[in-house]
Amino acid sequence: MLVAIVALLLATIVAGCASRAVKELPEASEALSRFDASWNQVGGQRIGRVSGRPFLFVPGDGATYELSFTLRAKGKPVIVIYDESGTAIRLMELDVREKGRQLAEWDGADQGGAMVGPGVYFYAIGVLAQNGQLVAAYGADPVDGGEEVLPMRFTFDDASGRVSYALPEPARVRLRAMLQGLPLLRTIHDWQPQAAGEYEVVWDGTDSSGVLDMSGDSRVRFSMHAYALGRNAIVVPAAHDERSPRQGETSAFRSGFRHALHAPRDCHDPRFAVELVDPDGLSSGGVAKISGPATVRVTLDPEDLPNLVSGGFEVMFFLDSVFLFEEEEGSSPFNFTLAVDDLSPGLHFLTVNVLTYDDHGGAVTVPFILESSGSSS
Repeated sequence: MLVAIVALLLATIVAGCASRAVKELPEASEALSRFDASWNQVGGQRIGRVSGRPFLFVPGDGATYELSFTLRAKGKPVIVIYDESGTAIRLMELDVREKGRQLAEWDGADQGGAMVGPGVYFYAIGVLAQNGQLVAAYGADPVDGGEEVLPMRFTFDDASGRVSYALPEPARVRLRAMLQGLPLLRTIHDWQPQAAGEYEVVWDGTDSSGVLDMSGDSRVRFSMHAYALGRNAIVVPAAHDERSPRQGETSAFRSGFRHALHAPRDCHDPRFAVELVDPDGLSSGGVAKISGPATVRVTLDPEDLPNLVSGGFEVMFFLDSVFLFEEEEGSSPFNFTLAVDDLSPGLHFLTVNVLTYDDHGGAVTVPFILESSGSSS
């Protein structure tokens, strides 16, 4: 019976992709059939008043995620936890319950007993009738997630660097600082999962490299996008790091905002390094010194390289925040000759943006010192 239970519920969770989810639980070798019911229809029949807490769940030390729901008839609940790629990672089979309010707990462990890592997870609840037939399901597909969410009451105070906004529902959020018309300066939230509510972020005015300070610059603009996670989302945060690693080659969402449909492991800012090749020397603070044209090399992170090359990207250069050059068909490593004929001696900042064709972007700034002709290095 357990095989049928798991297969039926998992087939509902990933309709059209059942084999991908089922293969993670060895006792469910195939989907035997499918329970075809939408969230609203099922919620009004057998399962109701569903809620889960806490939204931010840190497994370990006896902590549990608590599910509360009601049954409108006697039945046997089964619960499946699955990750952001739609892969089932845990099955929990409960005892037969009478109708009324029910409680269930998840300890944060996968089917093998290991605690799950940081990321977003979803729960689904199924109910078996006395004859063993799956008669109801809730959260079997995050159908109310993946859609774009419009933040409310967005404000930015130039003097303090405070950014404030409100989310009407749980969402993944991307918040960027940039200059009007580019360059991109810094991604403050790179699709960070957040609960519904009011938020305030203090930006220190620096770019992603921490070398360019744009505090008080009237050209600074902020860009914010978000997409809904769905009411059955559970967020396991990363310790001391707002950017949670994301795994999976496909998304659990089948429609919605473009970033909701991206492969979780690839939906982040591109990572890359920028260097001035063979400078004349270094200052006491480690800043490169040049006295003539210099080669700038941009090298993508090896983990990001395959996806960026297959999807396409462009490389943009900005000198002291002014557009300099763009290569629309990027490659790695990419070499660019920096001309200095029209530059005055002194400290300058070269900002490089790597922008992908699927709406991701990263920024790196390197400082350099242009020495006057005949000066000593």
